[in-house]
Amino acid sequence: IGPTCPYTPPSPPGYHCFEPDADDVFDFFQQHTLDNAQLDLNVTTDESKPFYWLNLDQAVSVHWSQVQAAANPSAQALTLTVSDTQTLNLGINLGTDPITGTDGFVRPGLGFMTGTYTVSYGVSHTLVDYTTGYLSFTAPLAGQYVVTITRVPDIIIPPDPEYLVWIPFARK
Repeated sequence: IGPTCPYTPPSPPGYHCFEPDADDVFDFFQQHTLDNAQLDLNVTTDESKPFYWLNLDQAVSVHWSQVQAAANPSAQALTLTVSDTQTLNLGINLGTDPITGTDGFVRPGLGFMTGTYTVSYGVSHTLVDYTTGYLSFTAPLAGQYVVTITRVPDIIIPPDPEYLVWIPFARK
C-alpha cells in the first residue's frame, strides 16, 4: 500500500493504490522491446494519447474511443475502423521518420512515401499532400465508420509528340 493510499477496512491490504518503485518498473520493461513494424492496431481508450504511428485526440470530452487500424505498406494504404460517440482527431505518422512525443518516447512511422494521399470517410474524399510528421484530420462523424488513406500514384504525362522539336543529327 502506497503512502498516499492508507489501508482502509474492509479493503484487503495491498490491493489498492499499489505504488511500485519506478526503478523496478523500468528494469522489468528494459528486457522488452517495441515492435516498430507494428502494422495492425486495435485500440480502445478513454483518453487522448499516441499508439505507435497512430495519435488519438478526443476533441470533445473524455469518453471511450475504439480504433482498429490495418496498414499495407506495399499498397501505401491504411484502413481505420472507428467507433466513437464524439468527433475524434486522428494523426497518422505515415512517413519513415519517427516522432518523439512530449513524454520523450520515440514513436515509429509506417514507412510510406511522401506524396498525395486520399483520405476518405463517409461521402467525404479529401486530397492531402504529405511530407513528414502526422497526417492529421478530424473525423466529424459519430458512431462507427471506416476511414481509408491511400497514396495517389504519381502520374507522368508524356509530352505531346505534336509539340516535340526534332533536331536532325548528322554523323560523319
